[in-house]
Order: sequence, then C-alpha cells, then structure tokens
Amino acid sequence: MRIVNTFISESADIPDYTEISLRQARNLNPDVIIDFISLRPANYFNELHVNWIDQQTISSDLLDNFRSVCWFDRHDTPNTTYPSPVGFWQKTAERIYYLQDYIRQFNLKDVIHFENDVLIYDKLEAIKTNDYMMAIPMSANKSTFAFCYIPSSAAITSLCSYFNWLLSHYGESQLTSYMRDHI
Repeated sequence: MRIVNTFISESADIPDYTEISLRQARNLNPDVIIDFISLRPANYFNELHVNWIDQQTISSDLLDNFRSVCWFDRHDTPNTTYPSPVGFWQKTAERIYYLQDYIRQFNLKDVIHFENDVLIYDKLEAIKTNDYMMAIPMSANKSTFAFCYIPSSAAITSLCSYFNWLLSHYGESQLTSYMRDHI
C-alpha cells in the first residue's frame, strides 16, 4: 500500500492542516511510502519521510483534454462558511488527473489518496481492498475523493477517460442537473 496525496494550486503554500493530516497518517503507518504532488515541498516533508513530486513534472493528454472540455473554472467560489478560492473546483478535479498520470508513469498499485483535511485513524492495512476503485459516498448520488483506494493505473485511467467523455459529450446544462458545479 502507498499513499499519494496532492495539493494542486497556482499557489505554492500548502495549507497548515495538511501537516496534521500527514503526521497522523505517518504515525499510524510508519512504513508506508508517502508521495505528495505539489508546486513545492513543505518544510516538514523530510521529517515525515514524504517524497515530494513537483506538479510541474506531470502532464498528460488526459489532463490537457480535461482542461479543454471542463467548465468548472467558470464558476465562482462555493458558497460555504469558509469559501474556497476562485478555481477551486477546477483544481480539485485536476488533482485526479495528476494522480492518474503519476500512478501511470510508475505503474503503481494499491494507492490510497485522501484529502489534506482528512485524518486517518487506523493502519491502512486494515482496509479491505479489491480490484475496483473505491471512493467514499457523500450522498445518495454523489461520491467524494476525500478518501479513495486506487488498485491500478488502469482503474484511474478509465475513470479520467470517462469524466472527459462525459464532459465532452454532454453540455454543462445537461450535466449540472446531476453534478451541480463539479464532478
């Protein structure tokens, strides 16, 4: 099992809560490899044995295609208590494509990805895995990448290809009735 996390942003400042999340993951999983894709490493990465992956070294046709068919950047910030920056939905969706290309490049298997504000409360070996991607249900008709399991590059490549197909074959007006403002 391996952790691959991301902070995809135009800003190089990784949020402070990410350190808490990674410390917790490392504490409970001392021998698991942790890779982190971002513009620059955080100062605690060495201490926690987190491998920094420069997001500028990752590019793919799937990511380029996503950027050409996606309308998420046209939406403003989510209307939440702590509004996210402009472009939030675009960048949070792009991270899936960064994960895909990184996993594909190195043919990684059994990857866990969790958002930077998620805390892990057990050893990752406790997760029952299979040959399918697993994401967390968020509602009756939505799932979230807040915590997900990716068994292989083929699985996440299929998912990204499907997202691109949906976005290119159905217009914003059709998909927003199902997706609202993001995948």
